[in-house]
Amino acid sequence: MVEGAREVKGARDLAREAIKAIREGKPREGHDTFETVAEDWFQRHVRFNKLISAPDLRSVLDRHLLPAWRDRDFITIRRGDVSTMQDAVQDSSGAVAADFVLGVIRTICNWYETKHDNYTSPLCGVCGALSRRIGLANAP
Repeated sequence: MVEGAREVKGARDLAREAIKAIREGKPREGHDTFETVAEDWFQRHVRFNKLISAPDLRSVLDRHLLPAWRDRDFITIRRGDVSTMQDAVQDSSGAVAADFVLGVIRTICNWYETKHDNYTSPLCGVCGALSRRIGLANAP
Protein backbone atom coordinates (compact mmCIF):
# COMPACT_ATOMS: atom_id res chain seq x y z
CA MET A 1 0.00 0.00 0.00
CA VAL A 2 1.30 3.45 -0.87
CA GLU A 3 2.00 5.72 2.11
CA GLY A 4 -0.49 8.36 0.94
CA ALA A 5 -3.20 5.71 0.74
CA ARG A 6 -2.49 4.70 4.35
CA GLU A 7 -2.94 8.29 5.47
CA VAL A 8 -6.25 8.53 3.62
CA LYS A 9 -7.44 5.21 5.08
CA GLY A 10 -6.43 6.35 8.57
CA ALA A 11 -8.24 9.66 8.12
CA ARG A 12 -11.35 7.85 6.93
CA ASP A 13 -11.25 5.54 9.95
CA LEU A 14 -10.99 8.53 12.29
CA ALA A 15 -13.85 10.25 10.47
CA ARG A 16 -16.04 7.14 10.81
CA GLU A 17 -15.34 7.00 14.54
CA ALA A 18 -16.15 10.69 14.94
CA ILE A 19 -19.41 10.37 12.99
CA LYS A 20 -20.42 7.35 15.06
CA ALA A 21 -19.68 9.24 18.31
CA ILE A 22 -21.70 12.24 17.12
CA ARG A 23 -24.69 10.09 16.16
CA GLU A 24 -24.61 8.38 19.55
CA GLY A 25 -24.30 11.72 21.34
CA LYS A 26 -21.06 10.70 23.00
CA PRO A 27 -18.77 13.46 24.25
CA ARG A 28 -15.82 14.24 22.07
CA GLU A 29 -12.50 15.56 23.22
CA GLY A 30 -12.58 19.33 23.48
CA HIS A 31 -16.38 19.55 23.54
CA ASP A 32 -18.57 20.38 26.49
CA THR A 33 -20.87 17.75 27.91
CA PHE A 34 -24.37 18.67 29.03
CA GLU A 35 -23.26 18.26 32.63
CA THR A 36 -20.36 20.70 32.26
CA VAL A 37 -22.56 23.32 30.60
CA ALA A 38 -25.43 22.84 33.07
CA GLU A 39 -23.15 23.10 36.11
CA ASP A 40 -21.41 26.15 34.67
CA TRP A 41 -24.82 27.76 33.98
CA PHE A 42 -25.97 26.95 37.50
CA GLN A 43 -22.88 28.55 39.06
CA ARG A 44 -22.53 31.55 36.76
CA HIS A 45 -26.19 32.37 36.22
CA VAL A 46 -28.39 30.89 38.95
CA ARG A 47 -26.07 31.27 41.94
CA PHE A 48 -24.45 34.49 40.74
CA ASN A 49 -27.86 36.14 40.29
CA LYS A 50 -29.11 34.61 43.57
CA LEU A 51 -32.28 33.32 41.93
CA ILE A 52 -34.95 32.31 44.44
CA SER A 53 -35.89 29.47 42.12
CA ALA A 54 -32.42 27.90 42.57
CA PRO A 55 -33.73 24.86 44.53
CA ASP A 56 -36.35 24.16 41.84
CA LEU A 57 -33.80 24.57 39.05
CA ARG A 58 -31.36 22.25 40.87
CA SER A 59 -34.16 19.70 41.26
CA VAL A 60 -34.93 19.73 37.52
CA LEU A 61 -31.26 19.20 36.74
CA ASP A 62 -30.89 16.37 39.23
CA ARG A 63 -34.20 14.60 38.62
CA HIS A 64 -34.67 14.91 34.87
CA LEU A 65 -31.84 16.38 32.84
CA LEU A 66 -28.55 15.09 34.26
CA PRO A 67 -29.62 11.43 34.49
CA ALA A 68 -30.58 11.48 30.80
CA TRP A 69 -27.96 13.78 29.27
CA ARG A 70 -25.04 13.93 31.75
CA ASP A 71 -22.35 12.70 29.31
CA ARG A 72 -24.05 13.92 26.15
CA ASP A 73 -22.11 16.30 23.93
CA PHE A 74 -24.03 19.57 24.52
CA ILE A 75 -24.01 20.79 20.93
CA THR A 76 -25.62 17.54 19.72
CA ILE A 77 -28.86 18.17 21.64
CA ARG A 78 -31.61 19.01 19.15
CA ARG A 79 -35.32 19.81 19.21
CA GLY A 80 -36.24 16.15 18.87
CA ASP A 81 -34.21 15.32 21.98
CA VAL A 82 -35.92 18.09 23.93
CA SER A 83 -39.33 16.95 22.70
CA THR A 84 -38.60 13.38 23.79
CA MET A 85 -37.49 14.67 27.20
CA GLN A 86 -40.65 16.76 27.51
CA ASP A 87 -42.86 13.79 26.66
CA ALA A 88 -41.14 11.63 29.26
CA VAL A 89 -41.47 14.30 31.95
CA GLN A 90 -45.09 14.97 31.02
CA ASP A 91 -45.88 11.24 31.28
CA SER A 92 -44.22 10.91 34.68
CA SER A 93 -44.83 14.30 36.29
CA GLY A 94 -47.44 16.20 34.27
CA ALA A 95 -47.61 19.08 31.81
CA VAL A 96 -46.58 21.79 34.28
CA ALA A 97 -43.37 19.94 35.14
CA ALA A 98 -42.69 19.32 31.43
CA ASP A 99 -43.05 23.03 30.71
CA PHE A 100 -40.74 23.90 33.59
CA VAL A 101 -38.13 21.43 32.25
CA LEU A 102 -38.46 23.04 28.80
CA GLY A 103 -37.90 26.45 30.38
CA VAL A 104 -34.74 25.24 32.11
CA ILE A 105 -33.37 23.68 28.92
CA ARG A 106 -34.22 26.83 26.94
CA THR A 107 -32.49 29.04 29.53
CA ILE A 108 -29.35 26.88 29.50
CA CYS A 109 -29.25 26.86 25.69
CA ASN A 110 -29.79 30.63 25.45
CA TRP A 111 -27.12 31.26 28.10
CA TYR A 112 -24.66 29.01 26.24
CA GLU A 113 -25.50 30.78 22.98
CA THR A 114 -24.44 34.15 24.46
CA LYS A 115 -21.03 32.68 25.29
CA HIS A 116 -20.26 30.82 22.03
CA ASP A 117 -20.23 32.41 18.59
CA ASN A 118 -20.79 29.17 16.69
CA TYR A 119 -23.78 27.88 18.68
CA THR A 120 -27.44 28.56 18.01
CA SER A 121 -30.10 27.32 20.41
CA PRO A 122 -32.29 24.64 18.85
CA LEU A 123 -35.31 25.85 20.83
CA CYS A 124 -36.32 29.01 19.00
CA GLY A 125 -40.09 28.78 18.50
CA VAL A 126 -40.62 25.69 20.67
CA CYS A 127 -43.56 26.00 23.06
CA GLY A 128 -44.66 23.95 26.03
CA ALA A 129 -47.49 21.45 26.44
CA LEU A 130 -49.74 23.86 28.32
CA SER A 131 -49.26 26.59 25.73
CA ARG A 132 -50.27 24.18 22.98
CA ARG A 133 -53.30 22.99 24.98
CA ILE A 134 -54.71 26.47 25.66
CA GLY A 135 -53.87 27.87 22.22
CA LEU A 136 -50.97 30.17 23.04
CA ALA A 137 -48.60 28.41 20.65
CA ASN A 138 -49.38 30.82 17.82
CA ALA A 139 -50.02 33.88 19.97
CA PRO A 140 -47.90 36.97 19.22
